[in-house]
Amino acid sequence: MRVLGMNSGTSVDGIDLALVEFSQLERKENGATKLGLKMIAHSEVVHKHDLKMQILNMINEGTASLKELTQLNFKVGHAFADAIEEFMKRHNLTSADIDLIASHGQTIWHQVDASSEIKSTFQNGESSIIMARLGKTVVSDMRVADMAFGGQGAPLTSFLDVVLFAEEGKTRAFQNLGGISNTTIITMKDGVVDSVAFDQGPANVLIDYAVRHFTNEQSQFDRDGAMAKRGKVNKELLDSLLEHEYYKESIPKTTGRELFSDIYAAEIIKRGEDMGLTSEDIVATLTHLTV
Repeated sequence: MRVLGMNSGTSVDGIDLALVEFSQLERKENGATKLGLKMIAHSEVVHKHDLKMQILNMINEGTASLKELTQLNFKVGHAFADAIEEFMKRHNLTSADIDLIASHGQTIWHQVDASSEIKSTFQNGESSIIMARLGKTVVSDMRVADMAFGGQGAPLTSFLDVVLFAEEGKTRAFQNLGGISNTTIITMKDGVVDSVAFDQGPANVLIDYAVRHFTNEQSQFDRDGAMAKRGKVNKELLDSLLEHEYYKESIPKTTGRELFSDIYAAEIIKRGEDMGLTSEDIVATLTHLTV
């Protein structure tokens, strides 16, 4: 089976796509199977600037009208369908090369703090739009499903980490740096797998905002860490950032732009400038925070 997976993450840079062929390599008497996978093609389709800013503004404001929510849901759905069509052109593929589409959508809000009346999550990017335009079955609402069964909705990549990398007698850890930094730790003993997954905190989300701010939107991220390399980490600012309550919470835990927002990033920039730091120093310090 060939599955096209799609995601637009916390950074809201664009839509990542990967076409993977899954196969059953082995089936044991107890029903356990060995999964094989082959990467067919992968790439990213960058978001149009207006759509990106609409998403970010809605998240930063923490509120939206029903009209705005409804319109954005369909806009993102069409953006995902557009991305698939662009993906197929790039890699000389047709819809016949795809058996199933798995669309994560775009997270708008992830409500998981202790004060929540009920823990919940909301992604948009209408899957029916994708289905109608591509003529393929679309699986969606992965985070919602995870939370419905008692999970925290994030991180989700950990499931595949366990499937691919659990090995008898081994303990393995995986670090993913997206908009948010997340970790998976896997152990396996006597055939029993134990794992834990959690979000460490911000990764690119704060750095990206700082770069957009200091370049007047001319750059969307710090390519090759160029700005950070030119600056110096400020220990006083770094130590104060590490005092954030989230880092003291026990695992498993999850977070997102609801906590590490553009507003929070702007406050950090102001603090840095009040301390006399250069733009490069602030980006270097935010990068060191991630590391």
